[in-house]
Amino acid sequence: MTANFGLLILPVIFLIAPMILTVASKQSAGIKQILRYVLQASYSSIILLGVFNWETQTADGRNAYMLALDFQNNYLLGFFVLTLALIAILQFRKYEFDVITAIGNGLATALFFAATI
Repeated sequence: MTANFGLLILPVIFLIAPMILTVASKQSAGIKQILRYVLQASYSSIILLGVFNWETQTADGRNAYMLALDFQNNYLLGFFVLTLALIAILQFRKYEFDVITAIGNGLATALFFAATI
């Protein structure tokens, strides 16, 4: 019997995100800013990894952006655009933008899974 546990990531993210938002909202302003920087670094690493060759790890393989442009009917390009937008949204230091970022993170995860499936 084989199981695909990769599909469990989406429900787990949508169940854990409200709890993380609740805990984060009770932190001091300094801690919130550190968490924003960590999240921006995480999103930036996603963008940087998309630039590198992630398909074959050889010189003639395609990187994620080339793959997204070749197959425009998938959601990979939308994932990268949304990730760039989330980096920009995190520059604002209001709770409403943090909530938008959390919702966008869930949407970006769903877009990535839709693109890779």
